[in-house]
Amino acid sequence: MVRAGLTVSAGILNAVDELVNRAKITELWGMAPFAGNADDSIWQTVDTSTFLVSGQQCSALQAGVAAAFAIPGVTRLAVGTSRVEHLAEAVDGSRLAVNTETVTAYRALLRERATVSAGAPSRKD
Repeated sequence: MVRAGLTVSAGILNAVDELVNRAKITELWGMAPFAGNADDSIWQTVDTSTFLVSGQQCSALQAGVAAAFAIPGVTRLAVGTSRVEHLAEAVDGSRLAVNTETVTAYRALLRERATVSAGAPSRKD
């Protein structure tokens, strides 16, 4: 089980990709698609639907769940909740189609940012 979703760092994505390739894993579980807080205001600020094939009607939570299945690429997603409505939205989100081109571009941007950050000289204040 690995962390999944839009809060996953480039380092984790790279490590998961390497693990999957080396171990030839075909079934991977994801967890914590909202970093443990689906009610955080960030999920109402960020347009998570940009990760979906256009034309689908959904909430930010549903789109976030759909994105979590693609980032890093999991076959199952573990979510925790004590609210039936939240669980129902997660189930509905699992049925949405993700725009693979957008996901690929997002992953490339994460890796580019991580490479730039790693190569940046440290500042001494």
